[in-house]
Amino acid sequence: MLDITLIVPFTHTKNKINSVAIQILEKLCDEMHLQRRTIDIANEFIDCKTEMGEWFWKWVGEKLESNPSPLYAITTMNASFPWAARICEMIKKTNPSATVILGGPHVTALKEDIFKATSHVDYLCLYEAEAAFPDLVRYLRAERGEMPRNVIARKQAPVAPFKTTEKPQVSIGELPNQYYQRFTNLKIVDVEVGRGCPYDCYFCSSRELLGRTIRYKPIDQIINESNQVFSMLDGDRRFCLNYAHDNFLANKKYFSEFCAQKKLKKADFYYGCGARIDLIDYDILNQLISSGCKYLFIGVETGSARIQKICRKNLRLDTIIPKVKTLTNHGIFVEANFIMGFPEESLEDLHETIKLMIHLGSLSSRVNINFSFMSPERSTDIAKNTRIGDHILVEHTDYVKTLRKAGFNIEKEMNSIFNNHLYTIRHAQYDIIEKIHKGWDYVEFLHRYPFCSYFIAREMPNRVTNLFESMGDGQLDRILLQFFSAEQVENSTDIGYQMVRYEILLNNKSYFDKPVYRTFRYDIQNLYRKFLLNHDTLDMNALASEKRWHISLSGQ
Repeated sequence: MLDITLIVPFTHTKNKINSVAIQILEKLCDEMHLQRRTIDIANEFIDCKTEMGEWFWKWVGEKLESNPSPLYAITTMNASFPWAARICEMIKKTNPSATVILGGPHVTALKEDIFKATSHVDYLCLYEAEAAFPDLVRYLRAERGEMPRNVIARKQAPVAPFKTTEKPQVSIGELPNQYYQRFTNLKIVDVEVGRGCPYDCYFCSSRELLGRTIRYKPIDQIINESNQVFSMLDGDRRFCLNYAHDNFLANKKYFSEFCAQKKLKKADFYYGCGARIDLIDYDILNQLISSGCKYLFIGVETGSARIQKICRKNLRLDTIIPKVKTLTNHGIFVEANFIMGFPEESLEDLHETIKLMIHLGSLSSRVNINFSFMSPERSTDIAKNTRIGDHILVEHTDYVKTLRKAGFNIEKEMNSIFNNHLYTIRHAQYDIIEKIHKGWDYVEFLHRYPFCSYFIAREMPNRVTNLFESMGDGQLDRILLQFFSAEQVENSTDIGYQMVRYEILLNNKSYFDKPVYRTFRYDIQNLYRKFLLNHDTLDMNALASEKRWHISLSGQ
């Protein structure tokens, strides 16, 4: 009979990922000689290749009933918490005597309040599970006399608040290497390399969950583990390893030694990581390039210098564009994230963010722009200063649509205290829901219309905010034709407008069979392809002086 079942609940990623938390628990269970199984609902649902529906719960129920165990351990983040809570309920209905342990970042943030959100959990495992999970299992199996200190039990009367001063920090170098055999067909695999972040952004929960002390695995361990995992991946599909750490470049001495050791060992794996852009100087840039870095995630958050200070991110905005440009010129893909809805943000501050987004996004095809709406995580300073009455449900997200398809009644079941990822903050200076809808269209525009973005950023930067404010109904083709003027787009012989016109038609497949599409010469199509490969190949002024690029519109 099984001793324990480990569960990864449903998440909202469209691509398969590996749960580092469950991988660690798998290894810990094996070290304790426990008979275990893992139900990876997140990835197995993607394998189903079907739409979410209420059938989902029957499918999950069959998995839970097929091989029951006396002990269940579930990891959850904020977005997966509704699914984790429902799974806990299903376990108790089918196996009332089972013990359910819930852990993960969201549990650490909410602590004993989790018991108010679900009555089907027996134990909460807080902070870093390696420090408590083995001893908790031994306690439950009567192999240990007292419960570990960073565990809260429902049966305690009353439930004692957890003392954060007792928060343990595990030695990251003692973490076992995880199992990766299930993930050999992924393009990107997460490898945990350390924990902790020394910075103090007021919207981020990292310092509360993992501490402000930067911890890394030993360099030899990272390189050996990375070599092993990278060699296991499908050679036709693999892209790089993703180093799971809040800020891998925070300790420059450590990173320099990592690069030197990787070169010395001739380790040829590729990797990506998260980093603050202000930590990248000339030396770090050269080390990133020479060490095989292919991807960087940077949190820019806001294009407003005022909000940078208020939220304690404190980036120098004038350095971001040249640094990202240098990174992409050397083949490093950059993903930049922004946040919309800082409560102190004015409309002018928001518009500064919109401008920075388009200037960054139009630098290169190697830049990807994302944005999030402000959703205050429980343990953050911004959450502590936000009234519950100011929380607003953000409808029409893929997240909300999926929850409703699965049969959740969000209004009745999901209090904003426990499910922050669904909610944003009511804004005093603008309609935040309206701006979020515009933001979705705007990011889609940046992704689907790279040349239009490039052209607007360089030729008409003063109209960027006008374009943003015209969005919100999802009809990008119509909006762009109105923005540029349909007559101007259709009749201008200027190379820029011809490229704008070509891209708009390219995104609207219904135009392809019309005569207007067939009037484009091969020159325009070929030039557009070159632009997608490298935005610097297009010199608008130089091309405008070359007659061979001009298009005759006769016969249209």
